[in-house]
Amino acid sequence: MRTTIPDDLAAAFPQSVLDAFVGALRALYDNIPTSDEFAGFDNTCFGLALYRMAPEELRPALRSEGHSLKVRSEDNAWVYELDGVTFSCQRVGSTSDVEIRRAFPRNYRAPLHGMYGNDAMGAWLPFPGLDRDREASSDAPAPLVLAHVGNEEDGLLAAYLCQPRWVENGHIRSWGFAVPLLECSGGTGVASARGGPAPDVPPAEQIGRAAVRRKSRLAEEGAE
Repeated sequence: MRTTIPDDLAAAFPQSVLDAFVGALRALYDNIPTSDEFAGFDNTCFGLALYRMAPEELRPALRSEGHSLKVRSEDNAWVYELDGVTFSCQRVGSTSDVEIRRAFPRNYRAPLHGMYGNDAMGAWLPFPGLDRDREASSDAPAPLVLAHVGNEEDGLLAAYLCQPRWVENGHIRSWGFAVPLLECSGGTGVASARGGPAPDVPPAEQIGRAAVRRKSRLAEEGAE
């Protein structure tokens, strides 16, 4: 599994766009209500809220970088398009020990926008550098996945831009590439999307498991 963006996708996802993705996801996690604000608001509700509210953070973040993000709903699933490239935004885990090569969306078929969903035998998706002894099962381009990891206590822990490589029964089973945009391992929590050295990050921005739970916004308002 490669960890750099293929050349044919690099133009649509420059570093400014990848940084905007991370900023939007951080804001998304920070702005979702937490279980101490609403009774019965559990991890499932939190995950659903992340999915439904993602366009509200992604669109303005990309607009500020001069990019127009198109968002449409297909079968109650969000489909994003940026410079002609289609992708979805999916949480693939909630803890800092998640390994992206083994982490995939649980939302059935939504990350693929209905493509390959009925192929019970599985499908190899078109991918640059495809093994010579394998041929893609379809000519349709594989949509990308903006995959993120996090929870309501720690916020955003990691983010990756991925492309599915193997799909079976509508579920992604392996990635062709997974570009780290933000990682919680290694102290800084940041990796370069081009495979170069990680940029310097101030200590206050380091990613790790929070020692203190984030204070609820309602509690903060009540203290004023």
